[in-house]
Amino acid sequence: MARRMVGSYGFGKTPAYLGAVDALGDKPLPKRWEREAMMILDVQYCRALDILAGERKRIVSLATDAVSHRSVRIALRSRTSP
Repeated sequence: MARRMVGSYGFGKTPAYLGAVDALGDKPLPKRWEREAMMILDVQYCRALDILAGERKRIVSLATDAVSHRSVRIALRSRTSP
């Protein structure tokens, strides 16, 4: 997806069109754009880890409930709740 964003849709630091999604396939992009796509992935991976780390207690509790009760019920909180 990051390669498509950079190579086909021009969403990198420098907008560029390297080819259609079908033409690019899953092949690596030229070095400059491949580094940019990998940087996007790295930033988003770190962001996901930070989010998960911030919710660690809730995730462990959820996993414990799933193992203990063999099911999980998740209630959504409203956005106005703390």
